[in-house]
Amino acid sequence: SNFSNLRYIVGDTEDLGIALGRTLAIQHVKTKYFLLLDDDSVINRETNIELLADILDTTDASLVGGKPTGYRKFAGFLQFNKGTEKDEGKRKLYLYRNNPIAETVVNNPSCEQCDVTSNIFMAKTNDILEVGGWSKELKIVEHKDLFLRLKAAKKKVVYCPARP
Repeated sequence: SNFSNLRYIVGDTEDLGIALGRTLAIQHVKTKYFLLLDDDSVINRETNIELLADILDTTDASLVGGKPTGYRKFAGFLQFNKGTEKDEGKRKLYLYRNNPIAETVVNNPSCEQCDVTSNIFMAKTNDILEVGGWSKELKIVEHKDLFLRLKAAKKKVVYCPARP
């Protein structure tokens, strides 16, 4: 009875994959924001979901990530580097973790702009839909793919280590 407002969506295809499953799920979201938690992320009574919503309400951020219980900081930036001759000149994507790329967030100096955060985040539903959500073709690396899409669309990502 406490969960009468929950809606269950069951896919009609076996093994949709996490990326397509997430994109299909957010297409049914009717709220301004959604909260995503990976299956191995832990939150507890100290989790401050209101902080995440406040950052989205008061800044131009599209997504704000937090620090899951028991994890170290997970935020960083994505950069393409020119490949070497050994790589046949192919560009490589590097994830530099735990390095902010921009200034702190004005209304919360403990938050910083970055390119990628962990899979505990709150995001503006329309902004994620606007970039196409997660790639339906991917069964792995869907996390980096979403953040690459956000970066390409010049959407701001913020990390707030004060436990969300």
